[in-house]
Amino acid sequence: MIVANGLTKIFHDPKRGGEFRAVDGVSFTCHPGRIFGLLGPNGAGKTTTLRILSTILVPTAGSASIDGVDVSKDPADARRRLGFCTGTTGIYERMTPVEMIRYFGERKKILYVHFRNVSGQVPSFHEEFINTGYVDMYRAMKIYHDVGFDSFFIDDHVPQTFQDTQWGHRGRAFANGYIQAMIEAVTKQSVG
Repeated sequence: MIVANGLTKIFHDPKRGGEFRAVDGVSFTCHPGRIFGLLGPNGAGKTTTLRILSTILVPTAGSASIDGVDVSKDPADARRRLGFCTGTTGIYERMTPVEMIRYFGERKKILYVHFRNVSGQVPSFHEEFINTGYVDMYRAMKIYHDVGFDSFFIDDHVPQTFQDTQWGHRGRAFANGYIQAMIEAVTKQSVG
């Protein structure tokens, strides 16, 4: 189980008036086997929160734990209980996205998934809806299921849809519905 209580992260940035509050009092509980969405517009602090959970960053205030282990008081033990794979890593450059999912998933080293799709290649890629782009998302979801992934999926950098809000509520609603439908399809296929 992942628990965050009042997580706050303040960066000192003279360009933004000296202090920038990237995360402000975030609290949640993520139970095993449940889908948990960490939603917000770009710059809302989602990635900073996840970096605190993975012990890459130390919170300015608040606390977080992985399976009851405080990430600030015992970061080494907390790291042993999770895996963190960012989408911008330069490692394993010859592996495809689905090969990376299988590789890290079989080793139980995936904490959560930023479920997103793109077209093009780094550095000139474009965000896509998760049902478009170059990754076969059904195949990816099937591999997450096959390796026993039991944490949560987060929609990530979802394009806005027609008459969407500035925070992309409609695009995010579509993405979360799509994620849930894929989980159900893969689960039913494996039982079926």
